[in-house]
Amino acid sequence: MIIRFTRPAAKQLDAILDHIAGHSPQGAGNLLDKMDETLALVATQPRIGRATNRPDFRRVNLYPHPYVIFYRAGATEIVIHAIRHAARKPRI
Repeated sequence: MIIRFTRPAAKQLDAILDHIAGHSPQGAGNLLDKMDETLALVATQPRIGRATNRPDFRRVNLYPHPYVIFYRAGATEIVIHAIRHAARKPRI
């Protein structure tokens, strides 16, 4: 299964990693490792995320990090639409 980021989601990820790296480069690396681990799980089990109010959209937490990934699973790819801090109100 292919994992693809939308342009806004890629920009969100870059901003999050830049912010964390400014305080802790190791923390940014840890978050990126957790994201890779979580997306690998989503790729093998696309319905693992919780359903959202929008049809076909799901969300998965990056526990223990306070971030949430919003995605849509298709037949051949997972599309990441947003990455947000869990305290923010989701738009998806």
